This record gives sequence, structure tokens and C-alpha cells, in this order.
Amino acid sequence: MNYRPEIDGLRALAVLPVILFHAGFAGFSGGFVGVDIFFVISGYLITSIIYADLVKQRFSLSHFYERRARRILPALYLVTFCCLPVAWLTLGPIQMKELCESLIGVATFSSNFTFKDQSDYFRTASELKPLLHTWSLAVEEQFYLLFPLLLLLVKRFRTKTILALLSGLFLISLSFALVEVGRDPDTAFFMLHTRAWELLVGSLLALGLPGLKPLKSEPRLSEWLGWLGLAMIGVSVFVFDETTKTPGLPMLLPTLGAALIIGFSSPSTQVGRLLSLKPVVWVGLISYSAYLWHQPLFAFARIVLGEPALWVFGVLSALTLVLAQLTRTFIETPCRSPRIPGRDLMIGFLVIALLLVSFGWLGKKQGGYTERLPELSSVMAELQMPTNQSGWCFFDINSKQQNLAVGEAGLQCSIGAKPAANQPTKRGLLFGDSFAGHLEPMWDLAAFNSGLSVHSVTTNWCYPSLDDAFTGPPASKPFEQCLFNRNYLNDNLSSYDFYVLAGHWRDVLDKNQLADVLALIKALAKSGKPVLIMAAPKQFDNNVLQDYQQDLMLGRQFLAPTNPTKDKLTLLANQKLSVFSERFNNVSFIARDQLYQVQGNPSDLTARGIPYSLEGTHLSIYGSKAAAPNLIQAPAFKNLISELNQPHSQLPQ
Repeated sequence: MNYRPEIDGLRALAVLPVILFHAGFAGFSGGFVGVDIFFVISGYLITSIIYADLVKQRFSLSHFYERRARRILPALYLVTFCCLPVAWLTLGPIQMKELCESLIGVATFSSNFTFKDQSDYFRTASELKPLLHTWSLAVEEQFYLLFPLLLLLVKRFRTKTILALLSGLFLISLSFALVEVGRDPDTAFFMLHTRAWELLVGSLLALGLPGLKPLKSEPRLSEWLGWLGLAMIGVSVFVFDETTKTPGLPMLLPTLGAALIIGFSSPSTQVGRLLSLKPVVWVGLISYSAYLWHQPLFAFARIVLGEPALWVFGVLSALTLVLAQLTRTFIETPCRSPRIPGRDLMIGFLVIALLLVSFGWLGKKQGGYTERLPELSSVMAELQMPTNQSGWCFFDINSKQQNLAVGEAGLQCSIGAKPAANQPTKRGLLFGDSFAGHLEPMWDLAAFNSGLSVHSVTTNWCYPSLDDAFTGPPASKPFEQCLFNRNYLNDNLSSYDFYVLAGHWRDVLDKNQLADVLALIKALAKSGKPVLIMAAPKQFDNNVLQDYQQDLMLGRQFLAPTNPTKDKLTLLANQKLSVFSERFNNVSFIARDQLYQVQGNPSDLTARGIPYSLEGTHLSIYGSKAAAPNLIQAPAFKNLISELNQPHSQLPQ
């Protein structure tokens, strides 16, 4: 196909907003739509190339894949390898493990799957992922693998028939996107089946251009449509923000805007001439490498410097363009030259991919090359949630790795002292969601020290209640298990000597479901047996343990954030439960300052200076264990032991 400089100009219009958006410059809140524009361009160019070769009966699948590999992999592998030494020196184990997972994704064209499981694209933590942007390359790579096969299957059909087929696929993919963007935003954002429609906009344009000739022959109409396309992109870049549902219906604005520019702009139109200006075309020519370089530069700057000043991002943005030009000159262009035999190049790519997978797999298995932090070597295994996978029994039924089944298996957890055959042991019930599950190490030590046995019944989002209200997704295994757990609790409401209730109280209050918890407390209080309500720990706005490890790597003093925004609602929920507990003589609320403290002073860090918190929400196994001596000394726990060691009489109902 003939070279069209205005398409390179459109590439510049795509990459610059992405860079400025990730840099945090005001006014570019919708800069992420540059990726959507890239998808349209890719769909248009790839379809044009393949279909032209099919018509001339010269299309070769192996040649196509070789060309794509020459175009994509050299710069991608260069940037990826440049990230490794910097990551080794700066990333803590948590982030290093995630980077290792993304290395495997980069090498296997599956990083969109990796990041779907790791993060929300718009969260602050995502800004610290050096290879996050490779998700879009994975989507394109998957499209490149499948789309040529589809065109080969339908090449004998008429163009109109192929257009109808692609239109059907467009509507199916758009439907998937509209469903998932409300149900599972991460899946909608990262997956091919919800993004394919954007690439297919370009494909439909490529095959439908001959039919647009009558419109293109009208100069005024072409001018108007070109400016309309530019305006649609401009509105998207300057008006959209993180609340915009993507890739939902709003994304039709930038994608159709890009299609209008491709379809109706040319060197004879004003928009075409604007996009064909040499500086604009230059940015477009280096746009791929610029896209690759900007995210690692910004991420490592944020990791090392915190949140740098805007002038720093201005310098890094300029550096991005410089590195992009160098990469294009010395890596991209030579690797696309036929002077390098395709077979040799493909063998080289395979070797590099194997090296990345090997390094990534080993780092993932070792938890992020933890030997780089010898200070934490003795506790590293305990810096995780206490699930079945880590040797405990919080029933994380949502875990894909464990593939747990709904039912009795969730009731098979006993911690603390083991009941002896000839010596009766007081037995309690620990019930709740993951905020009860993360207390298992704490209660295991405290109960064992006091000769108590505790039956732990915990699963995801299943806060203490006898109702069927739920804070997680209703159509899920955790909801099924939660109903099972609550039915068990209802059937055994008076079967224990004491009760311990714990939950994600902020989430429960936020969803207006705290009344269900209060109803259960009231029901248990009628039994006359001791009931302990555990306060939710401090909720942080970011991953505290990750920040702690990061500061260790960089030799900085770690200071836990004070007064995080997320904690305000937690404090309110804790207060409401504390006040309600005072209504009953046998119900006690254990405040978090009694649990998470050092030498009587409330503290976010243990005596060793390690955070109690895991990811800013839950406790780690280590943090939970570290709080056990504080639980034993808490007045409510001492009263529990005293109450259990004397004859018990029921309180009046």
C-alpha cells in the first residue's frame, strides 16, 4: 500500500496524549485513549496489507508473522532487558515478583492476562509497574495471530460478505465490552475479546474504503469529516478521565474519530496537511519506541523519587523521544532490513524469549528474588495471607490456584489448643470474611497459650451475618460458600463456648449492611456466652508492605502513612460496633489500638519495624502473629479467659 504520512501524524496524535496522561500533566485526563487510536490504526494497516496480498495471491502466513516479529520484538526486548538491572536494584520482592510475572507475559504474548490479575489500570499502584503498557501489545499480538487465519478462511468470499462477517464480529466484541465493563472492568479493559471491536473498526475501514470514494470525491465533505474526526479525538483526550467506562460506548468517540481521519484525510485536505507536518510525522515514526520507553522511565522515577515534580516528567518525556529515535535508528530499522536472515532473527527472538521466561519463572517461584533483602529472610515466608496455600485455612475459595470446592471443606479448620480425650477444652468459633481469616495466626497463638480451641469458618466477603446480604459479587463461588457458612452458623448458634466475629467493617458499612452484623451480635448475646468483636485494622491508601520493602531496597527510612483516606470509614464502622457492644454484658469490642501497638503505644509497625499490614488492607501472617501477645493482654481477652474458667450462667433474654 502507498505510504500515507498523515497516518504517521495520527500515530503522533495517539502517543503524545498517552505519554502526557501517564506523566500526570493537567488537561490530558483522557490521554489513555491514545491506545484505542493505535488499535484502529493497527487494524486498518494490517487488514489492508493482508487483504491486498490475498487478492494478488501472494500472501504468506510465515512471512506475515516474520514481518510482525521484526516490527514488534526488537524494540520490545531491548526495553525489557534495560528494565532488568534497574528493577534488580530498586524493586522490593513484591514488585519484583510482579515484574517477573510480566516478563513471562511479554515473552509469551500474554501480559494482558498477567495485568488483568494484578491490577486496575487506573490505580496508583499501576503507575509503578514498568511493563504495564505491554498489555496493549499483547492484545495486538493475539489479534495478529488470529486475524490472518480468519481472512484465509474467508478469502474466497466477496468483499461484501467479508464486511458483513467482520461487522458481526465487531458487534459481538462490542457487546462483550459493554457487558464486562459493568460486571468486570479489568476483564473489559485488558482482554482481546472486549478490545477486538476497536481493531475491527480499522479492519472495516480498510475493506470499506473503496465504497467511500463517492464521499471522498467531495472536497468539502472530506474536509468537514476530517476536522470532525480530529475534534472527536480532542474531546476524548481532554474530557475523558478515569471514571469513563472503557472500552465502553464512550470509546466510540476516539475510535470513530481516528477512522474518519484515516478515511477522509489526505495530503490535499487541511487535516491531512496538518498531520503531515515533518515534526508531527517524526513523532509518529518513533511512536512505537516512544510508547515502549515512557512507562518504564516514569515508573522507575516514581519508585525512586516518590511522585516527582512535573518538570521531572517533562525531562523524562523529552528523554523518551530521544531514546525512541535512537531505538528506531539502531534497533528497529536494522532488524527490519532483509540483510538479516529471517531464520537467524527468529532463532534469536526465541532464545531471548526463553531467557525472559526463565528469569521470570525463577523470580516468581522465589517470591521476587528475596535474597536481595537479607533483613527479611527470616520472615519472608510469612509476608502473605494465611490461606490454605500458605499453610493456614482461610478458605480463599476465589483463588484460581487452589480451585477449592463449595461445601464442607470450608468448615475443616481448627486452631489453638487441640482438644484432649480426657480433658475438656473450651471451644470457640471465629466467623467472618477475609478479615476473620487474617486473624487465624493471631488467635492460633493466643488460644494455644490459653488452652482454648477455635473453629475458624471464614471465606471471601462473608462478613458475620445470618442473612443472605453479601459485599462481593453475588454470582460467585464465595457467595455460595458464604450461604453454606451462614446456614452452618444458624444451625449451631449455641454450640460453642464463645464467639469471635471479624469482618471488613468499612466495606460492610459502605454497602449499608452493618445492621445484619448487629442482628447477629444481638442473637449471640442472648446465649449468654462471651462474644468478642474484633476491630478492623487500619486501612491504607496504598500497599504498605510493598512501600516498606521498597524503602529497604533503596536504603530509606520507612514511615507508615498517617490518616489515610480509606481509614476514615473504618474508624466510623469500628466506633459503631464498639458502641453497640456496650449494650450487652457478654459482648466485648477489642479496639485495634490494643492489638496493633508496641509497648502500649499504637503502632502501624511491629517491634521489628515491619508493618502489621500486608497490602494496606489485610494483616500478613507475620503481622497477625506479632499482634498475638497484645491480644492476650487485651482486657476483653482476659475477661474471656476468666469467664470460661468459672461456671457459666445464662444471661436473661
